[in-house]
Amino acid sequence: TVSGETKFLVRYKEEWESVTVEGEAEWVRGVRESKNSFVLICKVNNEIAGICDVTFKTGMKTCHRASVGIALRQKYWNLGLGSAMFRELINAATERGGIDFMELEFTKGNERAKALYEKFGFKVISDEFLEEGIPHVAMELKI
Repeated sequence: TVSGETKFLVRYKEEWESVTVEGEAEWVRGVRESKNSFVLICKVNNEIAGICDVTFKTGMKTCHRASVGIALRQKYWNLGLGSAMFRELINAATERGGIDFMELEFTKGNERAKALYEKFGFKVISDEFLEEGIPHVAMELKI
């Protein structure tokens, strides 16, 4: 599991302890059936190296937007996998059509993540804000 490898993830390792195999299977089933999400799992030598996702908004005022997230195990950093995964997220949003903006939030201080997002053209669009007591910054990409 990626959780616990870095302080910059959305959840603490302890928050995953109650997740069951059945719960994960239900999540996978929901993603597969959804027309509004795309999940990419990156494997290296049959080991999960990372996961990323894009969720397409469905509201009348937000249907032109998609939110993205990515997590990559530390031992796979600096190999270009994060870039390859992110490229696929952007391709998925572009191919879907009707998406003008991709958005994300990152934990303030996570300069590695910020550099990856900026590499793909994301721009900071917010001041620092707290989410569950943790400082975050929002970014978006105009497609």
